Amino acid sequence: MSQGKTDFGFTPSKYQQAIFDFVQHSVGNAVVRARAGSGKTKTMIEAMKLVPESQRCLFIAFNKSIVEELSKKLKEHTNCTVKTVHSLGYSIVCKNLEHEPVLEEYKYRNYLKNNICSLSKLDCENLSREDLESYADNVTTLVNFARYNLCQTAKEVERIAKKYDIPYISDECEVTIKLLKWGKGYTDIIDYMDMVWLPYELSMRPIGNQYDWIFMDEAQDFSKAYVDLFLRCFKRGTRFMAVLDENQSINQFSGASNDATLYLCSYPHTQQFLLPICYRCDTT
Repeated sequence: MSQGKTDFGFTPSKYQQAIFDFVQHSVGNAVVRARAGSGKTKTMIEAMKLVPESQRCLFIAFNKSIVEELSKKLKEHTNCTVKTVHSLGYSIVCKNLEHEPVLEEYKYRNYLKNNICSLSKLDCENLSREDLESYADNVTTLVNFARYNLCQTAKEVERIAKKYDIPYISDECEVTIKLLKWGKGYTDIIDYMDMVWLPYELSMRPIGNQYDWIFMDEAQDFSKAYVDLFLRCFKRGTRFMAVLDENQSINQFSGASNDATLYLCSYPHTQQFLLPICYRCDTT
């Protein structure tokens, strides 16, 4: 841990300094409420560099391109790892299954279409192709959102359908639960959402993926499944920093939930900080 004043190569704002002081000299977790253009990613990178080299750090980034960019900026800090949520989940899945599953984007849709007559109460023989495709669309969308929200019952799926305005015309919610039960039992093939959902559903251990610090960017777009995944990587004394901007929540299509954000903010021993100044535009 650095002693005295740290030379960041720039002059931190009072808001950034409060965050840096928290990382170095305090305990517990942080939720940083930031505005667009407030330097949130740079602040997180510099905060991450303050963590002692003896402690393992994970930075959860939004996509592969950001992972590549941040990995370059942190390459001298060998205790720091940058991953997407899905790569983190995939690592946990593979280490628990002890084999590498095949990635199949249409895992659930294919199984549904091949077994729809046994799964559903629909009169399949008299169903038009258009109606069949519409039904399959409804179910596969519900399968995704049910996993994002860790649903366990048809009633919970129904509530999610209403929350996200997902259409259903028949027994789609019940069939969704049947597909999830099949999906967690058939892990030779997985899709992208399985990477995040299976660790929760199968109570997987975070083998090789426990950290002293976890940094999360764009936390306003986290789902319940994402939050469970990062909590699964905790060990005794783990601290986290989540940076979010509620005004930039654009991923409801992938299950982003206010419940997840509220959970982070209310997590025990968590303080809130601000990055309220946008530096992209002048004040005139």
